[in-house]
Amino acid sequence: MRFFLAYAVISVSVAFGAVANDQQDTAVGLFPFCVNGREHCLEVLSANATAPSRTVPFGRKARLSNALLHTYTKANRASDFQRRQTSASGIPQVERTGVVQVFDDSNESIGYVSVTTEDGAIYRVDSALMNAAIVTVSSQATSASGTGLRVSVTGSDISARYPLLGLVQGRDNVDANIGFGSYHYLYLAGVALPGTSPQDSPTIIDNSYNDATELSLAAETDLWEINFSTGTMTTTWVNTNGTPENTVLFVQDGIIYAGGDMDAFANEYSGSSVTGITLKFVF
Repeated sequence: MRFFLAYAVISVSVAFGAVANDQQDTAVGLFPFCVNGREHCLEVLSANATAPSRTVPFGRKARLSNALLHTYTKANRASDFQRRQTSASGIPQVERTGVVQVFDDSNESIGYVSVTTEDGAIYRVDSALMNAAIVTVSSQATSASGTGLRVSVTGSDISARYPLLGLVQGRDNVDANIGFGSYHYLYLAGVALPGTSPQDSPTIIDNSYNDATELSLAAETDLWEINFSTGTMTTTWVNTNGTPENTVLFVQDGIIYAGGDMDAFANEYSGSSVTGITLKFVF
């Protein structure tokens, strides 16, 4: 009888352990969906939000990707600063100042990147030129285009603390990676100096979204590609394994996002329409 009871206890313990291990492969999102099915709402800016309403898969690959994220140390900052200075030495640079105009997928202008962000966290579109944020880009004087460019913002409501125009990991992402078939997304946001260098993988560095939410989401800054003849601005996010990923830009409720699959994002956040956009640097 004692043997039978001991065996039963062991069996239940093993079964419970298996369930617990399975549950470890599921991470509960910190925030619930916005009630209206949109990605952003004021409620999610509270880092004390409770009662998450969904779960997302969080397997070994996702855990490994998160482990690859690195925080900036003083050595990182010094090394990156020196690398930027060295690459620019001896090459004439020109500084261009202008605004960023936003066009929809029909190539119709819908406004400009605004001086006023959404809740002090994310850049959005404003229809009036007078409300456009002023941006500055430095590149080689003889080049008609540039890659891995840094875009600085002045005069916006967050640019004093976060002067670099960058992309920040989406709040509901499992990790900092994007790609086709994934709803994972990025915010167009402000990032603090020293920023990140071209082709850097996602880095946890001070940014406007983290400041508004008290989260620790990764960002990248020197990822802009600009054709100075047409003004067209594109961007390429680098995943945690160092692989550049095709990156598209889009808006929902006037808020500017990026990601690897706009349709997957729209399916995940179906409470409001999502429109593909193109950015143009007007100088």
